Amino acid sequence: MPLLQTNMLGKSFGALRAVENVNLTVKEKTIHSIIGPNGAGKTTLFNLLSGVYIPTSGIIIFRGQDITSLKLFERSKVGLGRSYQITSIFPELTVRENIRLAAQSKGKRNFNILRKASNLKEVEKETDNILQEMKLNDLAKQKAGTIPYGRQRTLDVAIALATNPILLMLDEPTSGMTPEDTHKMIDLIKKIAENRTIILIEHHMNLVMAISDKISVLHYGKIISEGTPEFVQKDEQVQKAYLGGANSNKD
Repeated sequence: MPLLQTNMLGKSFGALRAVENVNLTVKEKTIHSIIGPNGAGKTTLFNLLSGVYIPTSGIIIFRGQDITSLKLFERSKVGLGRSYQITSIFPELTVRENIRLAAQSKGKRNFNILRKASNLKEVEKETDNILQEMKLNDLAKQKAGTIPYGRQRTLDVAIALATNPILLMLDEPTSGMTPEDTHKMIDLIKKIAENRTIILIEHHMNLVMAISDKISVLHYGKIISEGTPEFVQKDEQVQKAYLGGANSNKD
């Protein structure tokens, strides 16, 4: 059984059909990338999968469960985590506090106002593990809004990771990064993918082709091609719609 599957998924905004009849199958422990030209519907599809939008049509199945009508926080509870194209950090909190809050969100009792956060040993341990995994230990005590942009992007992924997702959705995690920070993020994504399933939107084609197990290409809200990086690169429809005239870092 696929980890996540959609059937005839669609989303309309008035007369605009942003996503149309998308049948997506994501296998466990893979990196599944979604690419396409600007306006193809990638972010709308992400918003449908994560629960920001409710579909106009179609269904979403996650681990055999119909989650189509579940809200954003409910999908987080069943195992979907997501980072955003624009960082969603709390700038006045420290790096550690940002991660700890995300880790605390996994259980209702963790927000008992009569308990000190320092007494939540499991949360503290998970926070330490995420800080180490994402190589943010050196910035743990700094306010998130004061750290370099590339590290803020890493923190955004760390926050999503701290909710302990089964499926991690990354929306352009290298957006605005320097080449050096981009390479670091690629290494982190590969490491995360050793134990989790990842759905990735990314505009760096070299990155996508290097780390993806499967790629789905969107064009005007529809999937026009799907397969391995090698297959997608050779597909004439993809070359015409996207790669042919835009084999660069455009989205």
